[in-house]
Parts: sequence; structure tokens; C-alpha cells
Amino acid sequence: LNYPIKVNNQIAGLAGVVGSTEARPTKQSVVVFETLTKELEGYLVELRQAWKDLLPPIDEILKKNGHPAVDVRPADTRGPRA
Repeated sequence: LNYPIKVNNQIAGLAGVVGSTEARPTKQSVVVFETLTKELEGYLVELRQAWKDLLPPIDEILKKNGHPAVDVRPADTRGPRA
């Protein structure tokens, strides 16, 4: 493969495995989930730091050119509305 499978694909694959049965997740599935969660948190820390360090200069450039600042806020995680 030119590009390795990333964390989001691994979590999606794990969700498919866990969701494919009516039994509790196996110990192995729990260990994989915990490992992927830690890896994902590392990426989220990097992303938050990038927002903190890189967005203010970009926002200044946008303001100088009459554009609104970049708005970073948490996604709506409530899921689809019926």
C-alpha cells in the first residue's frame, strides 16, 4: 500500500467487528480500542496546538483583508436528527 491505514479507518474497522455480534466486545477488542484511543488523543493534542499557534496569524491576515476569522468549535456529535 502507498498509504498505511490511519487511526480513523482502524476505529471504523473495530466498530464493525464489535457491532457485528450481540455479544460483549472481546478483551482483544477492548485493548485495541484503548490503544487507538491513546493514539487518537495524541493527534488531537497536536491539532489543538496547531490551532493555538497557527490560527492567530492567519486570522490577522484575514482581518486585514476584510474577511472573518476562522471559526473553530467542536462538531455537533449528537448525530443525525430525525
